[in-house]
Amino acid sequence: IHGMAQATWDLRRVIRWVRETQGAETVGVIGYSLGALVAALVAATEDDLACVIAGVPVVDLLDLYRRHSPPDIEQLADAYGVLGQAAADAHRVVSPLALDCKVPFERRYVFAGLADRMSTFGQARKLWLHWDRPALATYAGGHVGFFFSGTVRRFVGDAITNSFPSTPEYPG
Repeated sequence: IHGMAQATWDLRRVIRWVRETQGAETVGVIGYSLGALVAALVAATEDDLACVIAGVPVVDLLDLYRRHSPPDIEQLADAYGVLGQAAADAHRVVSPLALDCKVPFERRYVFAGLADRMSTFGQARKLWLHWDRPALATYAGGHVGFFFSGTVRRFVGDAITNSFPSTPEYPG
């Protein structure tokens, strides 16, 4: 919880620094995996982002922990309250699923791998549904397969071009 809160605070400070000292008029955020969780949290706390792109997002840490834990570890976690309601209540403060996204609908983007076993498509689907089903791209690959996906390159390029219309075309 502390790590996600700190990362969100850090990124918000970077955004402020870029605006105040570098003259940035528009700023967008993109994050992959846990970085997508941070990007989604920032998109719920910053009022004027140009866009948010969440790639292969992790958005439900408890679900991810449960999914990747062997049965004996899951039982221990349940017994000690690590995965119970108290844990779910505590994690709400760093859950983009508990917060409204402030980025306009047409500038929210999600992409995910259909064969991702690390952060499953189900994680991306949760965010996509919570964000009211914005633009979504999928690729036939695992967690880092997006690096090699033409579909994702075009999707991110279009997201950047649409969100920053006065800039040169994204080279992809």
